[in-house]
Amino acid sequence: MVKEVESRMSLAEFRIELESHPVTLVDFFAEWCGPCKQIAPVVEQLSKQNPNVTFLKVNVDECQELSQSLGVTAMPTFVLFARAKEITRLAGANPAKLKEILQKASSYAASAPLADGTRVTIHGLQNAAQHNGKAGRVVSFDSGAGRYTVQLPAPKGEATEPVTIAVRPANLSQVLTVELTGASDNVEYNGQSGITMGYDSEKERYTVQLKNGDTVSVKRESVIVPVHTSVLIMGLTGAAQHNGKWATVVSVDREARRYEVRLLAPDSAQQPHLRVKWENVRV
Repeated sequence: MVKEVESRMSLAEFRIELESHPVTLVDFFAEWCGPCKQIAPVVEQLSKQNPNVTFLKVNVDECQELSQSLGVTAMPTFVLFARAKEITRLAGANPAKLKEILQKASSYAASAPLADGTRVTIHGLQNAAQHNGKAGRVVSFDSGAGRYTVQLPAPKGEATEPVTIAVRPANLSQVLTVELTGASDNVEYNGQSGITMGYDSEKERYTVQLKNGDTVSVKRESVIVPVHTSVLIMGLTGAAQHNGKWATVVSVDREARRYEVRLLAPDSAQQPHLRVKWENVRV
């Protein structure tokens, strides 16, 4: 399914949307564009064939500032992002080339769970505890060491270079847009959306900043993460062998309060699906 972004979305809001998904293909189109209309059914079909990829469409006439900021001058233009980092783009309605881009997208989706450019916060460090609570971006992943290189901004007021540190996945939490639900201690915030600003591994609670500026602490089971989000599985008893593994959210069952997730593996043909409670994953 292809989702159209809201009209007049700002670049900052668009980047937050991108950072909520490991891999995104964005279709920049115009209502008056003949080639855009011709390839639209192809894009819709490809979205069904590539569940690892989030498909967005942007109306360039309704989102002029956003389109101009990203240097879009021809329609249609397709841009592939890993989180908010642009990987490649294609100008023109070329189905064969578009399929090539999606093959590249699949390789990104099956690689490190957190793509380069992902916004994260750090928690639970012992030897470098001064960095706990800080926010930064993923720069790279060392598969041999099993650690991400995270770049932190230079301290305010200091003319120094940004700091980079190597961090285990368990000590990172993604910064993304979520929905609050079922919170008994903050019932007035249920149904609202906000941005995860940190995770307390001891209390097992997220810090979420709401759109009105309020900041709340909520349990994992009171947070709904978007489809296609990379999540860490934890706390399973019946299938404990999957604890500590990464997966991608495929769907959300609100009534049962469960996610369907697909375990990440290099071979997409061997990615089993699981149904897990909301409290059994974290971002």
